[in-house]
Amino acid sequence: MVTIPGWRSGGVVESLSTPALLAEAGSLAAQGATDLGMLANADRLVADDGQRFAHDVSALVEAMQSRDVRVRVILDTDGHTPYATAAACELLGSTGAWLCKTAHGGARGRDCPAYSS
Repeated sequence: MVTIPGWRSGGVVESLSTPALLAEAGSLAAQGATDLGMLANADRLVADDGQRFAHDVSALVEAMQSRDVRVRVILDTDGHTPYATAAACELLGSTGAWLCKTAHGGARGRDCPAYSS
């Protein structure tokens, strides 16, 4: 099962505090989730140059390792320049996430080069 912590009905993804994110992820893992996704949109990456978001992804990766749950990042490139997309891939590649995948406005994307394992 693959899901996104903070995902709510209507396709809205809430920004959760780090403790709330980890608690929800733990609950999702206990319910059988094998992959957890984090949605990286422009708002999350512009605020403090994406450092809080990257910290949350790193914390999630660390918390889920013992449960054999992979963490992936979906990078919404809508409104991003190629430079901003590359910078985001580099930042998110350092988090330990299993995969960083780009998408444009919900369209199917492709892997960030050198940041999927």
